[in-house]
Amino acid sequence: MLMMSCVITAVLIFTIPQPENRSLESLDEIDSIINKVLSSIDAEERIVRRTNFVVDGLFTRKHYHISTSKDFPITAFHAQVALPLQEKKVFVTGTRQFPERTLRLRFIYGNTVVRTLELNPSL
Repeated sequence: MLMMSCVITAVLIFTIPQPENRSLESLDEIDSIINKVLSSIDAEERIVRRTNFVVDGLFTRKHYHISTSKDFPITAFHAQVALPLQEKKVFVTGTRQFPERTLRLRFIYGNTVVRTLELNPSL
């Protein structure tokens, strides 16, 4: 009986396909997802500024500053950006500042903040 269960276990281990390792191919994928979500959410007024910060001699972090109208769906934006990136092992953490309603997102990949985004509904 023990031998039979070992054989079945071995067959299952080698025949069941393993899930794909979906990691980022480049940090530009994060930028692509941010831009895709921004264009999918209907916003009449939107100002996007991108700034590059040199962290050290080898790494530059992009910072997005986005000004939108007051009725922009901030929480929906956070969720729509975070979900596809979560599959690629990029974690998106956010803080919201009141009363300004500013949302600050940090995109973390491999224990490093690789992108930051500040969403300010002030227009």
